[in-house]
Amino acid sequence: ALQRFAAAAAAGLPLRLSTAAERLAHHPRTRVVHGEATPSRLTALAVLEAAGPLRISDLAARSAIGLPGMSRIVDRLSQCGWAARHPDPTDHRACLVSITEAGTELLDAMRRERAGRLAPGLAHLQPQQIAALLAALPALESLADLITAKI
Repeated sequence: ALQRFAAAAAAGLPLRLSTAAERLAHHPRTRVVHGEATPSRLTALAVLEAAGPLRISDLAARSAIGLPGMSRIVDRLSQCGWAARHPDPTDHRACLVSITEAGTELLDAMRRERAGRLAPGLAHLQPQQIAALLAALPALESLADLITAKI
């Protein structure tokens, strides 16, 4: 496993993967903008969807956003109906934040829209390139699971 990692790192895999993902996520043809659904708010919603209810401090840490900023984000998410605050059963002074059904629907819609924006580009790839992407998906999904679980 260590040799595979060393070979991948030597081939520039981490940098190339990061750069490609960034270009796909932020290019005007693939970027999805939905009014109040800013990137930081969408990040917070995605963390809540993956991790379940969290304290604001844990949500801030997992999202790499400062606590004051995350408090403002949670306020806005709650106002939009995309997240809800609940008392923490283990500490009545604290609250937990969870994604609502409307928040899940928003994420689903944004993902479908982004996928729709990727589809025209995929149509221009060669069949063997499509096959390579399909074969790589399980590894990419495992990598995403590993990284997001450790944040």
